[in-house]
Amino acid sequence: MDECVACGASVRGATTYCDDCANRDDDAATATSTASVDDRVSSPTSRAVAVLLAAGALLGGFQTVQTLLYLPQAVAVGWSPDTLGFIAVQAVNVTLLVSFAIMAKRLFDGTADRARYGRVLRVLAVASVGFGTLVTALPNPVVRWLPTVMDPAYVVLNVLAFHLAPTVLWTEWQMLAVGVVGAAVSFGAGTALQRDALA
Repeated sequence: MDECVACGASVRGATTYCDDCANRDDDAATATSTASVDDRVSSPTSRAVAVLLAAGALLGGFQTVQTLLYLPQAVAVGWSPDTLGFIAVQAVNVTLLVSFAIMAKRLFDGTADRARYGRVLRVLAVASVGFGTLVTALPNPVVRWLPTVMDPAYVVLNVLAFHLAPTVLWTEWQMLAVGVVGAAVSFGAGTALQRDALA
């Protein structure tokens, strides 16, 4: 008769553990598996922020595709500063939108580092207002092709503003106001994510 390798109790046959130790191992494995699944479950806050990011990626992507239709025309003119500036601005826009989409997917999946994503959203919100202020305050020739950083809520509000009110002549200061509102929403979303990570 053999002995259990865990507790030394007698066991029959070629088994390694007695019934009690084997059951404890099964319970521990089940608890670990359940905890791992729970860690990957997306919280309501994460899903809400993911919706905001996904909306920014989709609406911003729609707007960017329309803008990129002018790329062949811009290149045909030649590699002037205007052409290079146009390409630089669109490259930054596409990079941001792809980042929004990746962040949204990971938040939905429950695999995101919520604290880090919260910090990113807060930085984007502050940077968005900063760049918007520069674009509004400085002369157009200086900032015409300045690549700007946009937060997801501003992207959503900006696209909706132009497509729901296409006949409205938005002034630069009005667009800055829209940017401030969007930044406030994104900053709040980032703060909520950070708090959710600590909960």
